[in-house]
Amino acid sequence: LWPLLDEQQLSVSGAIAPSGTLAVLGVDQLRYDAQWGVTETERLMNEIRSSLLEIVRTADTVGAASVASILVVLHDMDIEGAQDICRALLSHLHRIHTRPGTVIADARICVGLAHRSPGVSALSTLLAANNALLQAQCSGAKESIRVATEDDYKLITGRMMSGAGVLNEHFIAYASV
Repeated sequence: LWPLLDEQQLSVSGAIAPSGTLAVLGVDQLRYDAQWGVTETERLMNEIRSSLLEIVRTADTVGAASVASILVVLHDMDIEGAQDICRALLSHLHRIHTRPGTVIADARICVGLAHRSPGVSALSTLLAANNALLQAQCSGAKESIRVATEDDYKLITGRMMSGAGVLNEHFIAYASV
């Protein structure tokens, strides 16, 4: 089993100060086949990270790519300001990285946002931003930038419970009798 991370193990944990907003940027809807695989995803994420480093404020922190996600810490930024910045970031990234006619033209870039309030841990903020990203990715094209809410974990649990459709464990156990 993977060890549970504590705040010292997070790549940008010290950078998520209260009054900052954490953005978890994720790329999905990549089509894995003979032309596209793990190596190409890693290269894409490193290119996206380089693009982010060119345009974010110097005070902000861009974490290393982790599979198809990147953490961005927006220091001293409220949620509304973070949403504005993320709209500009997504516009820039789409223009450069998801050009029509390319293998990744249909890839989608979404962002989950969470503001770290005083008394809230960096790890809780990270989980909230990640849950918001998952919600954005599951909402289709409705919202590519999503702010964390208290109900995100309930929606994720509900989706997990019904995610297998008819092929859940109760159906399989019933069908094997």
